[in-house]
Amino acid sequence: YSCKGECKAGTVSCNKGAWTACSGDVKPVAEICDKKDNDCDGQTDEDNVCNVPCSHPNLLIILDKSGSMGQNNKWNDVVGVIRNITNTYNGKVRFGLESFSSAARVDYGLDSCVQDGTKCVSNLQKALSRLSPGGGTNFLAALSTAQTHLKDVIGKDSVKGRKHRILFITDGQATCADREITVLRSFRVGGVTYDIKTYVVGWGTGVEVTCLNRMATNAGTAQSGSKKYYSANDYAALLK
Repeated sequence: YSCKGECKAGTVSCNKGAWTACSGDVKPVAEICDKKDNDCDGQTDEDNVCNVPCSHPNLLIILDKSGSMGQNNKWNDVVGVIRNITNTYNGKVRFGLESFSSAARVDYGLDSCVQDGTKCVSNLQKALSRLSPGGGTNFLAALSTAQTHLKDVIGKDSVKGRKHRILFITDGQATCADREITVLRSFRVGGVTYDIKTYVVGWGTGVEVTCLNRMATNAGTAQSGSKKYYSANDYAALLK
């Protein structure tokens, strides 16, 4: 990036034969409506950014559909909660759905929601109804797939600075994806940095507490108390 607008170069120093980290630099961030050139492209408040407060946020729901989700009515409960959430915020939030077990895939993209307009929620729920639990649990694949999808969606979005959030629901244990969560907090697309927070939900008692705590902390959504993630053991708790 060039040192236009709010951006500026930093300095490094030679200390005992080694360069120190750069300090004092200001990198481009997502443009906001403040009469400043936040993304350092020589323009101020461009890309319809002053309408961002009126622009619907994106919420990508990432759902664990591993085999254990088929136990103790967990799958039916979580499907019911997703239906409830999407119905409640229909027309206010742009939804996307990704599922994962041993692998991950986007079942209903955020871009599809935009294209479908008023049919977004009903079409997402149709995609949800076609899913069934089975397989292992792969957090890394889930977050990698989400990053790829979000990069594509943000890159095509005419509203720069739109809010993007992730709802991550799992009942299992897997290789922890705390580093992948961290990447989303400073997610660069088109030279602009976005802070994408993830709400981590541990569903049931079989989760890896230490891992989910790290993920929630790195995601910027940590709760107070010993469990930093959102813990739910029944439908009512999950709905909260």
